[in-house]
Amino acid sequence: MGLKILESEKNLVEICLVDLGNTCKYEYYTVGNSEDLKEAYKNFRERFYADEIEIQSISHSQFITDYIDEIFNLIEEVKLINNDEIDLDTVIDVLEATRSIKDTQRIIKNYEYQYIQANDKECAFIEYLEQIDYLSDIPERFIGYIDYEKLMRDFEIEGLQIEEVEFKNFLFIY
Repeated sequence: MGLKILESEKNLVEICLVDLGNTCKYEYYTVGNSEDLKEAYKNFRERFYADEIEIQSISHSQFITDYIDEIFNLIEEVKLINNDEIDLDTVIDVLEATRSIKDTQRIIKNYEYQYIQANDKECAFIEYLEQIDYLSDIPERFIGYIDYEKLMRDFEIEGLQIEEVEFKNFLFIY
């Protein structure tokens, strides 16, 4: 039983709906948007006459599962408003990092995030500094004296969030 991202098709999720009145009644569905999710609930209710239905998760935390409808709505909204595709994995990564659906919505809608691949967090931070041209005014001979760990801590105090979401893949939220 669980919520599983299907690698073969973008933004599809396999869910398991469970009748809380009788946990022997459960069924798997593949959904890709809010309408699919509503249809899955409707079909489950009609098939098992269930009143209390819950999505149970194995591959993601229950926190993510609780917000699956909001996640789908956000993906659809970004597609409509910004005429842009957003990956389900990205929304889940941001939501897991922020632990807030409102913050996730703001971050995703305003593109206040990016991924950087690096060997470790400090290397990812140095790459981020290069991308934002932060070190451009520092003479080359002084670059070796920079304490990147302390500088990274200062950036994090100011609100930069850096999360390792996969092996050697870091999510920056600003």
